[in-house]
Amino acid sequence: MKTTIISLLTSFTVIIATLLSSCVQDLDGGKEQQVISDEMALVTLSLSAPSSPVTRAEATATENAISEVDVMLFDATSDKFIYRAHGTQIENQATVPTVDPDPYATKKFEARLPLGGPYKVVVLANARTAIAGLTPKLPIASLDEDENRSREAVLNSIVASMPAGKTNFPMWGYLPANVTISPTGNSNLPDIDLTRAVARVDVSLNDTITNFVLTSARLYNYHDKGHVAPEAVAGGYNLAPYPVAGSKQAEGTYISYTTSTSSFANDIYVFEGEESKPVTGSEWKANTCLVVGGLYDDRVNTPYPTYYRVEFYID
Repeated sequence: MKTTIISLLTSFTVIIATLLSSCVQDLDGGKEQQVISDEMALVTLSLSAPSSPVTRAEATATENAISEVDVMLFDATSDKFIYRAHGTQIENQATVPTVDPDPYATKKFEARLPLGGPYKVVVLANARTAIAGLTPKLPIASLDEDENRSREAVLNSIVASMPAGKTNFPMWGYLPANVTISPTGNSNLPDIDLTRAVARVDVSLNDTITNFVLTSARLYNYHDKGHVAPEAVAGGYNLAPYPVAGSKQAEGTYISYTTSTSSFANDIYVFEGEESKPVTGSEWKANTCLVVGGLYDDRVNTPYPTYYRVEFYID
């Protein structure tokens, strides 16, 4: 998993797990298929997350949890939204041999998909509430009459809130090549990489620091909503920062965290935000940032908590 590490005054290590990049991977279509009518096929799909811990920011079982899946089809010619299917029979499958931190990194589910195509395929996980009002535009002959059903308009309208319980995070993925669903099977469908709409921020002391205890953290000026997918544009996707307009909290608003272990792991999650402003003038005060606090052993000279502000910049 890709990570960004920020060292603060040689005292802290802040690890930003870029869950926005590539944490859940490999939606492999066409493992099994059953034709259920002249127009529909029941396809069993599988998706898996990395299970080998390669960094301290490796995804956990709760971060990989998927409780609902939706498959969205767009007409490859008009690029309009034409079909949506709920994934069913979602199953966890244990990794063999079992590997921490997530022994159930592989998932399977079924989806009823219409025969034909070609289609552009988008998969959303844990985002059903966010797409509840999206209805496919039918019949296909009338697609050009409704620009609100374009891939760009549909995907760019999907906005999610932070889930409770720090699990079941919204995710998305797509097939870069068009797909045709045939009665004889779809074993040649390529893999899809699912990506989360949130990033995790872990904070810990460097091993060499013995005179300081980390006690608190505050996330300031955060966004309370995020786009489930990156910005959809003609011909593909724009991977530049794409925060939800109007979702940034007022300057000075914060979420508070405390710890008794002198670290924060799998606890702080953030939606995508604007690129931080340089620390000049006054605009930087509205940057999304983390303020960490703690106590030095020398309580005589520093009897009160000491605080450090951590800015987030694009590497």
